[in-house]
Amino acid sequence: MLDLTSTPDLGPGNAQAPWVAVPRELLDEVDAAVIVRGADWKVSYWNRGAERLYGYTSAHALGRDLRDLIVPELTLAALGALNREAVAGRPAAGVIELHDQAGRCFPVRVGLRALDGEGDQQPSAVIGFAVGPGSQPRPALSSVSVGHAEIAQLSWLARRGAPLEALFDRAARKAASVLSADCASLIGFRPDEGFVVEAVVGWPGRAPQVPSDEALRYVLRSQRPLVVEDWEHERRVSLPDHMRARGIRATVDVLIGDPESPAGLLSVHYTTPQRSLREHVPFLDALGNVLAEAIDSGHVRETVRRQSLHDTLTGLPNRALLLDHLQHELDFEDHRGKRPAVMVIDLDHFVIVNDSLGHQSGDELLRLVTARLERLMRKGDMFARLGADEFAVLCRDLRSEVTVVRIADRVLGALEEPFTLQTEERVLSASIGIAVSNRTSSAEELLRDADAAMNHAKHRGRGRAELFDKEMRARVLGRVRTESALRAALARDEEISVQYQPLVSLRSGEIVGAEALARWRHPDWGPVAPLEFVPVAEDSGLIHALGAHIMHLAAREARAWQDVAGFRGIAINVSARQLVQPGEVAGLARRVVLAQGIRPGFLTLELTESLLIEELDSARDALGSLTALGVRLALDDFGTGYSSLSYLRDLRFDCVKIDQSLIRNIVDAPRDAAVIDAIIHLAHALDLEVVAEGLETDEQVAGLQALGCDLGQGHRFAPPLAAAEFDALLREPPADWLPRLKGRTGSRSAGTRVP
Repeated sequence: MLDLTSTPDLGPGNAQAPWVAVPRELLDEVDAAVIVRGADWKVSYWNRGAERLYGYTSAHALGRDLRDLIVPELTLAALGALNREAVAGRPAAGVIELHDQAGRCFPVRVGLRALDGEGDQQPSAVIGFAVGPGSQPRPALSSVSVGHAEIAQLSWLARRGAPLEALFDRAARKAASVLSADCASLIGFRPDEGFVVEAVVGWPGRAPQVPSDEALRYVLRSQRPLVVEDWEHERRVSLPDHMRARGIRATVDVLIGDPESPAGLLSVHYTTPQRSLREHVPFLDALGNVLAEAIDSGHVRETVRRQSLHDTLTGLPNRALLLDHLQHELDFEDHRGKRPAVMVIDLDHFVIVNDSLGHQSGDELLRLVTARLERLMRKGDMFARLGADEFAVLCRDLRSEVTVVRIADRVLGALEEPFTLQTEERVLSASIGIAVSNRTSSAEELLRDADAAMNHAKHRGRGRAELFDKEMRARVLGRVRTESALRAALARDEEISVQYQPLVSLRSGEIVGAEALARWRHPDWGPVAPLEFVPVAEDSGLIHALGAHIMHLAAREARAWQDVAGFRGIAINVSARQLVQPGEVAGLARRVVLAQGIRPGFLTLELTESLLIEELDSARDALGSLTALGVRLALDDFGTGYSSLSYLRDLRFDCVKIDQSLIRNIVDAPRDAAVIDAIIHLAHALDLEVVAEGLETDEQVAGLQALGCDLGQGHRFAPPLAAAEFDALLREPPADWLPRLKGRTGSRSAGTRVP
């Protein structure tokens, strides 16, 4: 219900209240007092006519109880009776005695109108018009003043989002009734259709004709209303035939909106000649202003609604709209006997296009993909973009899984055709996951299942489609179970711990550092493998809380090791999800260094190559901030995936870690040994330290020593250890470490820095 008790002052010099679109100057020119008060009788609007009649200024009257302000005690009962009539929706008018600021009492003709409530609720505001002794308002202007309540009501309905059709109809009816016209019409302008009839009053039938082009051109050209007091004497424009047939003799046409962007034309017509029709123009203008504002707001709302439900790059429906339609399909599938399915399409290695050609070309390629795949969709299916290079299809009314599999095959085939981009041809492939409704899943769950199937397709080699099955469902449910338990574990802050695996110098056999590794022991399940819970943390967003917890805990436990001779610090892994948040990792590292009292250089953060491939731009900024802070950086898993020398050249790393998949075959596979040798020489040439991961045998250690590798890590030395166990090992390392390594040290180029 409309509540005007807190409406801003609309009096002289004050801003226009949000409920009314009538220009303040128009209300101030009315030869009547116009007052709006709320359900508590407090004044929320007081025009100049009220100032003249009662002596109170607007500033003095606003917020005051109207009964205390101008109503004598003997008049309260009569005013109450009028008020009840108005609230009940019946005409309420009469002569009652009121008093002014000086206390003088005089008879006042009062008319009250309640602004509409909702349903059975009582209105919370009443607008009143009053004429005092000696006031002789002009008939036309007096009738307009009575219509201001209608304008206020129309404005309120518009602001509440009433349909434009209802507003058009109400405006035409009120224009005819308030101005005592024989008929009225509202002609709207639609960009795709031109001028069309929106509402008519007093015409036989719907009178589908619009005003003549001549009349429209006059209003647009002159930028003023067309006022014709007698068509028999009109020379500027001619009377249209359908108006002549209706017997029209006088007309007022007022433009809705600006001449540059017209929204329509509001007209009243009379079957007899009229005088002083120009006095109707302000009222019609006020109605037109409300309608123009409502039309603009409607366009804005539609634009905002569309933008919130559609992807800005491709124009496709987005995730929110897809889920809404999918849930609707799921709600009604039992009634139709057919099942919906979801297909998630992820373009393979699309990031390489962005890295090689730039994001602008990447966006253009996405638009080309969209146009090609849209042509493959069945009528009624929904093609959507979920984000980045990921799309989805809602397949409706499936009789069997075969149909959606065929659609997926068509998508894969369509992508095999080259795309022309910057005069070059690009061939794409995609990994597709399909999930068919099982009549129990929600929209979110079905989309999640399709996404799981898509990831399975990627793991099986990409460029293929996979159908979600029972085995995958079990894995997904397991991930959901793991996510819930991990969230609870982080909230309790007692199940998550850190273990430390030594980094050993292959020259001296000394422990010079340690990698801090997250560990989770569930009270019922026991130890949960990192390969099980870390991916879940990344997918669910829990990685931010987990990463912060691990970094703070590791720094707190390791700060005592700063005093151990030769021990240079701890290394902690950083997730891509953390790195893409602007300033997250740098801010976290800064807080940890200050809170735990460690040197910035005591902390090394490890990043994987795959992370750099996916988030290079974000990574570049984050790495710069970390370097400025003094934190050391290591490139993890080097030698796998898409190893790029540009990362080592352009990004300020301190260390390279060779992946254990290469180390495993160093003794038996000469080609792997040659790759390791090349990596070590390249890193040393760039003044980078080299760590070999996954060492398990003396032969592997010896081979790496011979190649000049700096540090080793693996079960050959020690498994990951709890803080107390690692502390004991650090302070009293095994005596046989050094003898086993002695004499096997490889050469290293002069001037190479060992941090």
